[in-house]
Formats: sequence, C-alpha cells, structure tokens
Amino acid sequence: MSGKPWCRWRREAEDILLEAGAAVVHLPDFFGPLVHTSSVQMALQEALTGKAVSAIGSAETGRETVYVPDAMAVVADLLEHDEAYGTDWAIAGNGVASPRRLAEIAGAHLGRTVNVRSAAPWMRKLLALVVPALRPVVPLAPHYSQPVRYDASKLRGLLGEVTMRPLPEAITATLDWLAEEGGAG
Repeated sequence: MSGKPWCRWRREAEDILLEAGAAVVHLPDFFGPLVHTSSVQMALQEALTGKAVSAIGSAETGRETVYVPDAMAVVADLLEHDEAYGTDWAIAGNGVASPRRLAEIAGAHLGRTVNVRSAAPWMRKLLALVVPALRPVVPLAPHYSQPVRYDASKLRGLLGEVTMRPLPEAITATLDWLAEEGGAG
C-alpha cells in the first residue's frame, strides 16, 4: 500500500508538519460519538441496525482501536508538554478487537446475537464492480486484513501510564450515542 499516491501524500504532509515543529499523532482504528466514518464505527452501526458486522479479511483479525474522547484527552495532555512538538506520537488505544469481538460486545449490549460476515478478496472486487461505494475500499483491504498493535512506549515515557476506559464500556457508549442519533433506523 505504500506505493499508493494517498500514502505518499500523507507521509509528505506529516514530514512538512514535523519540519514546522508540529506534533503529529497517530491513532489506530477509531470510533465514538461524532465519528461518522471509520471501520469500527461502521461495524457498530451495522450491529445497531440489525445487520451482520462486515469484516475485511478474517473475522478473527485483531486491530488496535481507540475511543475518540479518550484519545483526545491524551492529545490534550500531550500538547501541554513542549517535548511533544517536532515529533510524532502513537496512541495505543482502548484495546485490540477483531470484528468477531466487536460483534460479541455489541451483541451483549444490544441483548441479541450479532453476526459477522467476511468476503474473500475476489468477492470484494466483484462486488465493487456493481456497488460503486465499495470501489475505494478494495485497495485498502490488504491493510485492514492485517493485525495492528501500536507501540505507545514513547508516549508513556513522556506522560506515564495512560488510562483509557475498557473497550466494552467505550463500545457501549458509542452504541448508545448512535441509537440517540437515530442510527437504529
């Protein structure tokens, strides 16, 4: 994926910001109130509306996730330190979750079973031929099919231990927000 133009553009933008003395923060797969597009948010939306959670790749692939309100509290704390500027930071998040784990947590909160569906790479390409909205997802599939964990040791070195709410609590809060916003239909 590093050969894709948007990856190069992102890297170039980060380099410009770092040279200007900015702090660049990297977040894992994010979700939460006021988030409208992300892989985790879309999975929770599917669960809320009674659909199966879509998995890109294996339903068992675990990826680091972060609840945006927790991440922004860490960012605000980070930016109070002069040492934060001119470098980049990884925020590890609230825990690792696979699509299956997201479905289990959502199902426990919703009081029903939430299924998971996964499409093989050839099926995603075929579907993208007839569903234009899927076309941008196809090149990203290899990235989202890989496990991801963030190393936040550099962040801990500056801030100490960072406390975030447990993943089930963060997912529950997001599902409640989605329901309040009319996400159930």
